[in-house]
Formats: sequence, C-alpha cells, structure tokens
Amino acid sequence: MERRINYYWQQLNQKYAPDQVFFIMTYWAFAVYPQELRGDAGPESFEEWRGSLLLSFKESLDYDVKEAAVRLGDRIDWSSLIKDMAAKKTLMAYEAELRRYLRGTEYGGRHEMSHMQRRFYSWMEILFDMASVYTSYLTTPKSIRTIVGKLFTKQEIWSMADICCGYGGLGVAVWQNLNKREQISYYGMDMEPVMCDVSRLMLYLCGVSRSQVVWQNVLESYSYGNDAKFDLVLLDVPRGQNKNVPVVEARDWLIGNKQRTIFADWIYILKALDVMNENGKGVVIVTPGSLARKNEAMLRRKLIERDWIEAVITLPVNLYPGSRTGSEMIIFNKNKNMERAGGILFIDIGQYYYRDNRNYYSVSEAGMGIIWDAYSQYCSIPMISNVISVSQIDRDTWSLKPMRYIEGQRERSYEPTISLSEIAMISRGVQLKKEEEEYLSRKGSALLLNIKDIRDGEIHYEDANKITPKSFDWQEKFRIQEDDIIITSKGTNFKIAIVGENPPEAYVCGNLTILRVDPRVYHPYILLEYLTSPEGMRALESIQSGTTIRILNNANLGSLQIPVYRKEVADPVGEHLKSKRKKYLQEMRHITEQYAMERRVLLEMIGINE
Repeated sequence: MERRINYYWQQLNQKYAPDQVFFIMTYWAFAVYPQELRGDAGPESFEEWRGSLLLSFKESLDYDVKEAAVRLGDRIDWSSLIKDMAAKKTLMAYEAELRRYLRGTEYGGRHEMSHMQRRFYSWMEILFDMASVYTSYLTTPKSIRTIVGKLFTKQEIWSMADICCGYGGLGVAVWQNLNKREQISYYGMDMEPVMCDVSRLMLYLCGVSRSQVVWQNVLESYSYGNDAKFDLVLLDVPRGQNKNVPVVEARDWLIGNKQRTIFADWIYILKALDVMNENGKGVVIVTPGSLARKNEAMLRRKLIERDWIEAVITLPVNLYPGSRTGSEMIIFNKNKNMERAGGILFIDIGQYYYRDNRNYYSVSEAGMGIIWDAYSQYCSIPMISNVISVSQIDRDTWSLKPMRYIEGQRERSYEPTISLSEIAMISRGVQLKKEEEEYLSRKGSALLLNIKDIRDGEIHYEDANKITPKSFDWQEKFRIQEDDIIITSKGTNFKIAIVGENPPEAYVCGNLTILRVDPRVYHPYILLEYLTSPEGMRALESIQSGTTIRILNNANLGSLQIPVYRKEVADPVGEHLKSKRKKYLQEMRHITEQYAMERRVLLEMIGINE
C-alpha cells in the first residue's frame, strides 16, 4: 500500500510542489472516506470535486470542521488542477484504489482489517508519513505513535491534550487504545494553521467527537486560555526550532532559575506540565540535549524532587526523516503508585532499529517489546534498563540521560571504582573571543591547540596557530605537559590524544580539556586506554550533553567512575604501553617520510613534479 500511495505522490509531484501534492491527496482522501461510509459515489465531473469535501461534512454540526474543510480546499490550485488531464487520470486511479482499500477488496481482503475506519486511519498514516519526507510538515514517526499508544492501553483517562498536535496522529493513536474512548475529550494545539485544519478533519473522521483544535504558538503565547487541566498530555517537541529564549521570571517554574535563558524545548515541556492535572500523566518526545543541558539543570532538579518523572527512554537515531538526531521519551506521572514512588526507570533501546525507508529508521518490534515489558513491570534489565532512586540522580548536573544510569550497572561490576576527579586535575582550555585571539596571534611564538590539531590520536603541532600567552597564570592553567591527556570538551566529534616527551610551548583552547593524571594514584596511559575502549567511550557518551554539538563539562567528567586496577600490575603495564606507543609513532613517521621521499623520486622519473 505504501508503494502505491508513493506512486501517486510521485506522479502528481512531477508538476505540483510537494505542499500542493500533500493538500490534494489529503483533500481527496478526506472527501472519499465519508462517501464510502454513506455508500455514495464521487462527483460525476472533475470540476465538482472542488466543493466535494464540504459536501462530505454536510451532516456535521461542528462549525470548525466545516470551516477547516473550506480552508483546506482553498489551499489547492484548482485553476491548474481542473485543466490538467494527467492529474485527473492520476486522481481517478488514486480514488479508485482508496475505495477498494476501504472496502477491504484489495491487498488480501483480510477479515480482521475490514473495519473501514481502521483502514482509513492506516491509509492516512502512510500519507502523513510521506508528507514528513517531502514537505516541512513533520509528523510523529509511526513507531513512536505505536509505542505511546500501547503504553496507555485500557487506562482510565477522560481528557487529553496534544500540544504541537500536527495532524493529530499521536493523539488518535492513544485515543484508539483507551477505555470508553467515545467519552474522552481531546484538546489539540499547533502553530501551523494548515495542520490545525487537517487535524480537525482527521479527528472528526476517526470518530473523536469531543475534540477541539486551536491555533497557538506556545513560545509566543504561554497562557492556556481557559486554564483547563487534563488527565493525559502528549507533546512531540518541534524539531529544528530549539532556540535560546529569555527566562521570564513571572512563570512559577522559572523563579529562582539562575540561567538568563533556557532552550525552547523546555518552554514546551513546562507548558505540558502546567496543563496536566494533579493526577495527570504525560509523554514528551525531545532531543537528547534536553536531558543534560546546564541551562535547564534547575528545572530538572525541581521535577526530580517532586517525583514527577516515571521513566526516561532513549530511542534510536534518525527516526525523523532527514535527521540523524536521537530522540528521548520522558514519561511524567504526577501521582505515582506506591511501587513506583521515589524511583525513575531508565531504558535505552538505541540499538533496536531497522531501516524502514531510505530517509529514516523505525524502532524494531524487539525494541518496542522491551519498552512495554520494562515499563509495565517497572524492572531492570541488564544493560538495557535500570530503576534507580531519585536520590541517586547526579546532583551536579541533574542529568536524565538513560545511558548514564544504565552504565552504572556496568560500573558496579568493578571492585572498586574511583572518580576521575580523584585521579586527575581537570582543566578546560582558555576561552578567547575572536578579536582577542587575533590580537594575541600577531607576534605569537607559542602554540594554541584546537580540535583540528588532534588527528588519529596524535597532536599535530605543525598545524597549530601561534599565540602569545595573555598572562602568567596561563602557564599553570592551560599549558600542556608530558603525559597530559587532551580531549574535546565541545565539538561535533570526540577526539583524544596524549602529550608525548618534550612538547613545545603549547596551550589548549576552550574546545579542549586537559586531564593531568596524578601518577602516584593512576597511570596516565592506563587511563588513556580505558577512555578509548568501547567501555570508556560509552561511559563518556553517557555524560555528554548536546545533540549536534557535544559538550563534556568538568563536573560531569569529574564524577565519571574509572575502574581501579592493582597498582603493582597497572604501573608496569602503563610504562610498557608508553614505550611501545613512542616506538610505534617513531616508526610510523619514519615510514611515512620514507614513502613520501621515494614517491617523489619515482614521480620525477616520469616527469611529474609536485
């Protein structure tokens, strides 16, 4: 079915812009479905389709639904469409195929799929997912809709709100699984007027009779009109719009927050919490940065101390078309039962995915099963989920990244561990403004190392910028020494290197951090090997914040637990590693230089001069 819908999309897309294709195909589906329910045929002439959607809702008493039908129709370029014989042929075939599918007379005609409303919903799911690929109208991925829908199966919920509702797919997915759903009221809001109209029509056609959808931009209008509260709140935070916004002290949540700005995703989250009633639950889909950024640490602390967070789930990356960014699901519960009070369930199914489409991944059945089992039983699964007390949450960052607490299961397997701050001095590089760096580099003789100067585990001094130290204390704070470990503290990629013998006068910039290991406590080459091992890389990833730009702050690094090895064994091993690494690098440089020289001679023999 997906292949056929995509075929019609591509046929129309040869002449019409993707947004127009979306409006046309949605309009036709919304018009055909009520006709099939009544047993009516479509309009006799192609020109009559222009008013057919409003005619399909003639029996509705909902004024907003009828207005939405008019507005959706007004978005279509009818003057071009009516004259287009190729488009007419495509839409007639599209209509016929949709009618066959709704009747259950195609695609196998399986008896359990004969319910027309379910078939209509499945058709529209595919169409809206396709719109996510080809237009700017992103929808919540199907695998997330399926997960959230099942999490609340058969629960007693009488009212629900869907913030940033899109076409209403997430709300409908949940609504279909609730008890006495015909009596449940639905409130949706979105900042895109067209999605509000599509959502109104979709909800009506799916049988959500007690529904209201409003056009509202949460970032511009924080108040919630009638101050209604809901049993269940759903929120899929808009992607690609996570800008820094000023803190407004009037908002209760933000009073006392030391940060002058917070990111927009937390404005959405606070909105969701505000409209949740005192016994309410909520599901919020965010990007990983929301769980660990310093800006919102105080807000996470308030939620943790109020014991409103029931679970945090790491989902696979690339679930949204065109985005490699990961996704996190936060489940809120303002009134946990006794078995769950005082705890938070962390789940990581980041590796449970498959390629559903060349544009995006989907959560695998196994991944969905893990979520449902772990959440329903509220249990720990080795290296996949962990239930911890709120008192165990990191007090420095108030991070909610699941990997951080799931990796804790692995850390306990060592006897004993030690924090990085106990074995090394951690120093972030010097922070310079662009003008300041330009001035200091005019007659500089020392080196200023940046991320670009670390490649393949080595420091390449020859490419570093020159600089003059600004003050005497730079020597102690930012100058590198032999056996210092240099890691990226801020960047798109993680890099690490160790300083060899007799380094030149060089300082590190603010994108790098120096780990100066106390050799009396721990061998620096042993620490280097651990940090670059798969185990160490997972541990570092668990304390990173940010999505595109990854950040490792000193507090997180200091609390990182490092395995302790027997010193009488570890020190000799570390010294051997150091000498072997020195020999390896010397031989590699010699081989590289020798190859370059011999290559140049050989090329000159045939007249190629470099």
